[in-house]
Amino acid sequence: MTSPPRLPCTPVELSRSLGTLTAARRRRDGQTRCGVA
Repeated sequence: MTSPPRLPCTPVELSRSLGTLTAARRRRDGQTRCGVA
């Protein structure tokens, strides 16, 4: 995978990134992961 040019600095960007990852995880695993760093 290609790493992003910069890490999300703002809470909004973090929330969007985490939301996207969580959605992908839920789709793949069918489980809800909360508070995963």
